[in-house]
Amino acid sequence: MENSSSTPARASSATIPAPGSLASRATSFSGTCSPIRTASLTPHAFCVSINAPACRPSRGIGVLKLLGLAESERLLPRIDDHFFFRRLGWAFPAAGPRRTRVAFFAGCVANVTFSQLNEATIRVLTANGCEVVVPDGQLCCGALAAHAGVRDAARELARKNLSVFLRKDFDAIITNAAGCGSALKEYDHLFSPDEPEFTQARMFAARTRDVTEFLVAVGLTARLKPLPIRVTYQDSCHLLHGQKIREAPRALLHAIPNLDFVELPYSEICCGSAGVYNVTQTETSLELLAEKMRHAQSTGAQTIVTANPGCLLQLRAGAAIHRTNQEVLHVVELLDRSMRP
Repeated sequence: MENSSSTPARASSATIPAPGSLASRATSFSGTCSPIRTASLTPHAFCVSINAPACRPSRGIGVLKLLGLAESERLLPRIDDHFFFRRLGWAFPAAGPRRTRVAFFAGCVANVTFSQLNEATIRVLTANGCEVVVPDGQLCCGALAAHAGVRDAARELARKNLSVFLRKDFDAIITNAAGCGSALKEYDHLFSPDEPEFTQARMFAARTRDVTEFLVAVGLTARLKPLPIRVTYQDSCHLLHGQKIREAPRALLHAIPNLDFVELPYSEICCGSAGVYNVTQTETSLELLAEKMRHAQSTGAQTIVTANPGCLLQLRAGAAIHRTNQEVLHVVELLDRSMRP
C-alpha cells in the first residue's frame, strides 16, 4: 500500500463495527490522529460545539436562552462517541479486484457528528471495487466561509485542500455531503485565471464527485439483499439545484431489491436546513420543516432518505418534533444496510 507521509504504513489495530471487516483491511498512512481544526467559529459550528458532552451543562443554566439559541437546540446533532478524525491518513483496499482508486473528502462537522455515515460510505465504496484513501491534512471545504462572504478564509481552506488532494493521483475525489460537493466543484471560482491556484482548482473540481453520482457511473457490483420497506427521498438543494443531480440517488434506491420507493411531494423544495439558515432564521426554517414532514407522512414511508448531512439533521429533528416515527438515512447508509451479510 502506498504511503502518503514519511511514516511507514502499518496495519490498523482500530475497528469499524461494520460488515466486511473494513478495519481489518485498512492501512495507516500516518499512525496518528489529526487534531480537530477549524478555520472560524461559524454559527453552526458554535451550536455543534455547545452540544459536546463537556458543554451540555450550559443547557441547564440557561446559557442557550441567553444567547438566543434555545430554539435552535432542537436542531443540534448528537456528538459522536468516536470521531472520524482517527481515519485521516488511512487507506482502505477494495474488496476483490480493484476497479478504481479514490480519495474521500471527510468534511469538518461530519468528522464529529457523522462518523458512522463516513464509515458507511467507505464500506459501500470498497464493497464495489474502490480503493479508498482518506488523505491526512484535509480541512473544511470552505462553503460556510464563502457563503458568509469571508472569501479569504475560503480561499485559504481551498489552497490547503488542493495541496492535499492533488498530491497523489486519484481517479476521483468523493464526498457524501452535497453542500461540500457544490463548494468543491466550484473551487476555481475562488481564484482568478492569472493566479497559480486556478489551474489546480479546475483540475480538482473536475475530479470531484458526489458519492451517488460516482456509484451510478461506475456501477454497483456488490450483492444487495432485499429491504422490504417503504422509502421516500428528499432532494438536497445543493445536489439537485447546485449540482443538477436528480436521478443518481433514485437509481441507487431502485437497485435495492424489494424496496418500495415512493416519490415525496415537492421533494425539490428546501427542508429548511440550508447551511446555517436553520440557525440564523430558525422560525422560518421550522415552518419549512413542518410542511416537509407533513408531505413525508403522506407517503406512508417508514424511512426518509436524503444525500446531505445538513438535510439529515433537519429531517431527523423534524421526525422527532412532529413525532412521525420515521427513520432518516443517507442514501449510502441504506445501501450499506442492504450490503450486510
